[in-house]
Amino acid sequence: PTIGFLSGTIATRISYNMWYGVIDVAQKHDFNVISLLPRDLDSPIGFEAQANALYNLISADRLDGLLVWTSPIINKGGPDGIKRILDPCRSIPIVAIQPGAPEDIPRVVLDSYGSMQAAVAHLIKMHGLRRIAYIRGPDETHQGARERYQAYMDILAEHDLPFDPTLVSPPTKGRWGEDVGEEAVALLCDERQADFDAIVGTNDSFAKGAITALQAREINVPGQVAVVGIDDEDFSSYLTPPL
Repeated sequence: PTIGFLSGTIATRISYNMWYGVIDVAQKHDFNVISLLPRDLDSPIGFEAQANALYNLISADRLDGLLVWTSPIINKGGPDGIKRILDPCRSIPIVAIQPGAPEDIPRVVLDSYGSMQAAVAHLIKMHGLRRIAYIRGPDETHQGARERYQAYMDILAEHDLPFDPTLVSPPTKGRWGEDVGEEAVALLCDERQADFDAIVGTNDSFAKGAITALQAREINVPGQVAVVGIDDEDFSSYLTPPL
């Protein structure tokens, strides 16, 4: 049998670990895997348009089953796009990783809420920090990002810390890169002149960008501002200081 693994990338630690898990099980049970890494849905741009020929391989004629990591696919085509991709192969078994696929498709969901809750609680309980800023992700389209932001607000309330909207950056539009963290620090420090002693990033890239921007302003990390992220990306161990 042959299954497809549909993802937007295998270049990050979390995506590579997912891919490696699929390959590991495939080898143990002697079935084939086609790894599909298309680009933005309907993109007319050069290589992206060519790479999107991979979407044509997702069909019941070629695959006996499909695993789809929904988060990067939703970023590329939105909820309607993922439905459009999956509808032609609904006659084969499909399993989604993370929410976003149609509700009748089984899914494995990461604990975004619990992870963020633990991260913010650590800042409060272990380090006594009270003015905790937050860099939001694409909450409009990404359930995991919404859950992480909700966890941040809930843990503040649990410890009787007031929610301050001036310490929160606006949600992004499908962006997950370091530049989001840099822009958030510029907003907090330069525009709002906010007072904070910690920054929490929805992911590690946001946190990395925040560290870069803080250090550019000669703000010591973690001496003056503590920074945390979520996902345990490879680069996290090699930053100065390590994330």
